[in-house]
Amino acid sequence: MTSVVPPPAVARVLLLATGLLNAALAVLVAAPLPRVPLLVLAAGAITSWGLLLLPP
Repeated sequence: MTSVVPPPAVARVLLLATGLLNAALAVLVAAPLPRVPLLVLAAGAITSWGLLLLPP
């Protein structure tokens, strides 16, 4: 049987890269907003990518 789930190291790298990218995008989009919504946006972006990488 072959598995389509990436190795844990690869998944961690993908999560880190996509999380940082989404955090940077959230900073750019929410720059004029207060800091609390900015933190919520960044945390939500990172969490959403983490959930996408979990096996079904």
